[in-house]
Amino acid sequence: ADGGLDWGSMIAVWDGGLAIYGAVIMGFVVAVLYTRKKKLKLWAMTDLCAMGLLIGQSIGRWGNFVNREAFGVQTTLPWRMRLWTSAYQYIEVHPTFFYESLWNLIGLLLVVFVITKGRRFDGENTCFYFLWYGLGRAWIESLRTDSLYLFDWTFMGSPIRVSQALSIVLVVVSACMMVVNLCFRRHDPADLLVNQVAAREAAALEEAPEELEILDTAEHRTDEQEETDDGSEN
Repeated sequence: ADGGLDWGSMIAVWDGGLAIYGAVIMGFVVAVLYTRKKKLKLWAMTDLCAMGLLIGQSIGRWGNFVNREAFGVQTTLPWRMRLWTSAYQYIEVHPTFFYESLWNLIGLLLVVFVITKGRRFDGENTCFYFLWYGLGRAWIESLRTDSLYLFDWTFMGSPIRVSQALSIVLVVVSACMMVVNLCFRRHDPADLLVNQVAAREAAALEEAPEELEILDTAEHRTDEQEETDDGSEN
């Protein structure tokens, strides 16, 4: 493709799949609308969704291996992927699907065991996701041979890949948001939605024994009154 806009092809969902960035962007739009309607905290929700995205992307990339697509340029590295071009000929290329799958898996482990453990504000997982995935995708996209290019624009003599350009933008924006929130803003742990929910549950547990004690006392008094009434009738 020459990078021009073909409006007919843009809506031809029967001819090709949906790019991951398009899915993430539309998912974010839906999340904004849903959280506003349900009066939920957007960034707390996206922090949870970020882990699901990394799981899905890590597994989903293996579909590229099954379809023999989204591979990279030729290489002689030990982990190269053999790609058959005919019944008797093949080329050996970068397994970019595997690079991205592994990158996402590492990102998931970092979110679960590092970022989430020390999370200081709602949205931190989300920022890390875009930062981590953007860095990996910007590098991996440079190895692929099936990239979509941004019109006929070039940078330093090379055509600009859409996914690579978007990845760099997301990395810069996410990095700025993390620096601002971690270095220039003070965050109270009580502001985290997960801590607010835990506090409400703890308060409910503290109130429960008192309510049970009141109920037990009321039942005990009722039993005593019934026994007294029975004695009076006899």
